[in-house]
Amino acid sequence: MKNILVATDFSRESYCALYYATELYRNEECTFSITNFYGNEIETSVYSIVNEEELEQLPKLKAASQTRCTEVVHRITRDNKQPAHTFETNISDQKLAHALPAFVVKKDIDLVVMGTRGHSGTLESLLGSNTSKVIEQAITCPLLVVPKELDFKAPRKIVFATELKKKFSHSSLAELKKLAVNFQSKITILYVGGRDSLGQKQKDNLNHLKMLLQGIKFGVEYLPSDEEVSKAVSAYVKENKIQLLSMVYYPHNFTHTIFREPVIRKIDQHLAFPFLVLPQKTEE
Repeated sequence: MKNILVATDFSRESYCALYYATELYRNEECTFSITNFYGNEIETSVYSIVNEEELEQLPKLKAASQTRCTEVVHRITRDNKQPAHTFETNISDQKLAHALPAFVVKKDIDLVVMGTRGHSGTLESLLGSNTSKVIEQAITCPLLVVPKELDFKAPRKIVFATELKKKFSHSSLAELKKLAVNFQSKITILYVGGRDSLGQKQKDNLNHLKMLLQGIKFGVEYLPSDEEVSKAVSAYVKENKIQLLSMVYYPHNFTHTIFREPVIRKIDQHLAFPFLVLPQKTEE
């Protein structure tokens, strides 16, 4: 049984992310925890104390949150019709980015799913969003980010972007490998740099990565090192009609930079692709 937390703010985008996840795992036994962090609706003073007026609204916010979560369950039950799927609701008076890591541990969550309201499908539009804040919290399970109102397409073409500076573990790549097996996907290892720029450690890490992907169709592609990372990755995804982009998130390296580079504001505003952000885990 897979436990999937779907964060909702009751927008169309968050519902589309939920529906996308039910399609992605349509043949797998799953419990979807539809969760609203209504603390995002609570304003705080400059002293980080909830304003008195907002405090009086808390019971109403809580009741509305529970009612709307229940409505989402009724809707997805009608739309989904997968006997292997069950749905439950959770609400929290905390803000999403702050509360999510503990929530993941407490509920034994295997995957977090988020839509992105106002996200144009570019890496740039994640800047300053709840999504980037959650990524920077370094949660212990994979995070699937579904941009815009994205129609589901089986992810048969997957890109795994990497600098190859760290050795990967089986546990970090487990969710990516499961998806590749389930959809008979090809994974393209996308190295951000030229082939000749690989140092010995990077070559060793690449060989180890290839070993971890044994039994899965994969290839290796190289991007020019003189391009900005985010721009090069996004352009590759668009040009090759990639259906899923995946990375392992490490603080202070290029996966962190991707969500910070101002140059990515220049990327095509109509680009759209889902992200699977994998947690950093040590080698077994």
